[in-house]
Amino acid sequence: MSLDPIKTLEVALKINRRAATLLIGGFLLLALAAVFGNQVKDSGLTFWHIPVALLIFSVLVAVLARMPEALALVACWTLVILALLFAIGVTGQVLAGNTLPYAKLDCLTGFWKPAACSTSPVDVLQAAVVAEAEASGPTVSETAPARTDVDRGSTTVYIQFAGLERESVQKIARDLVALGWPIEGADQGGERYDHAAGLNEVRFFHPKDQDRAEVLAEDLSRAMGGTSIKVLDVTDSAYAMDTPGHLEIWISQ
Repeated sequence: MSLDPIKTLEVALKINRRAATLLIGGFLLLALAAVFGNQVKDSGLTFWHIPVALLIFSVLVAVLARMPEALALVACWTLVILALLFAIGVTGQVLAGNTLPYAKLDCLTGFWKPAACSTSPVDVLQAAVVAEAEASGPTVSETAPARTDVDRGSTTVYIQFAGLERESVQKIARDLVALGWPIEGADQGGERYDHAAGLNEVRFFHPKDQDRAEVLAEDLSRAMGGTSIKVLDVTDSAYAMDTPGHLEIWISQ
């Protein structure tokens, strides 16, 4: 029996040696890119994701081995191309400081997380649009008990944070969930986002969400030990929404 892993895979997949080499190389490149991106951007990648990925890869090889030769060849090249695109995307974002459009590092290296790839309707490009509102918006700090006069449950809340430990944000998210706020990706503590640095605010995108935004700001202030939280109205910006029910938390240390 051959001990050459490339030869063994070549025979198993019924394809040529070059394609087998590329398939393995593409997978390794994908894994290295994920690890590389995780070192720069906290995506929740752990040691156990690598052996799990290897197990999935082994199952994939077994499936491909039972495919017709032409179909297996197409499938292998498709996987190689996807792995290369993944690696290029991660490397590009790392080199560019995660400022390139489309998929961010959180999405690329943490696609298994809830809402990891959801794109916030408000990003760094809106800074000029909301600057005036941010300067004059109300600030909320811990001054009163939690209010119960708004419908928290029909709102989806997204968290973007910077400069905080993920465990701290997870605790904040749990406290808000306990008050009835549906926090997207609460178990992961939201999304680490560099552009949240220096911000502590709640943003709303529809006029009907103003009261909920103010209550969320109060609840958030308590969850953060009395930190002052701004309420930012962006309903007159290009990022306004046609329907209510979307709030965003932007917090930092």
